[in-house]
Amino acid sequence: MLHGRWPRRYADPAIDGTANRAKTLEFCPNAATAAAERIKTMTPVRLENCFLRAGAVFTEPILSWTSEVPSRFFRALYRSLNNMLYIQPSDFVAPAGVSLGDCSAVLRILGGNSTLTLRANGIIADFPAISPDRIPFANAVIYQGYEAFIAEFKEIEIGSIESNAGYHFAILSDENVLNLLNESVSLLSVQKRTQIAH
Repeated sequence: MLHGRWPRRYADPAIDGTANRAKTLEFCPNAATAAAERIKTMTPVRLENCFLRAGAVFTEPILSWTSEVPSRFFRALYRSLNNMLYIQPSDFVAPAGVSLGDCSAVLRILGGNSTLTLRANGIIADFPAISPDRIPFANAVIYQGYEAFIAEFKEIEIGSIESNAGYHFAILSDENVLNLLNESVSLLSVQKRTQIAH
């Protein structure tokens, strides 16, 4: 089980200069990148943006969801990410839920569609549409946000980690659509999904 930090295999000295720190999952993996490069050779196809999604699933859900849970989550993220994101009170959202599955605590990143969300069964980072040059920024937000969560919620164990990464392309001609279908490549995105269970 993961408890207290990310697995050693994700260690990256470039994050803070120490080899024993851990970072988030590596996004846009080799297989997805190779497929994207293949699509880009079929002109006219234009790379629009990327998407990133990473989630940590808890070994057991948070069964006692009180007002204290979102407060702790927001406090941890504010202390960890405010220098990077300039967080405003309006960026925090805690919708009331009828059932435990409806409960969540959300940080809207820079007021947009990208979010860090705590649910009863896990924590999810979602960047639905970012430019390729913003991937390092997204990785840093996910890394620091998850580290802050782990430090604050020491009583919670993470059972598995899941990531999605891919590209959105604009198809600029009917001929290219047929080429892509013949190559059995997704028209909308190239996606790699990994599941790491501990």
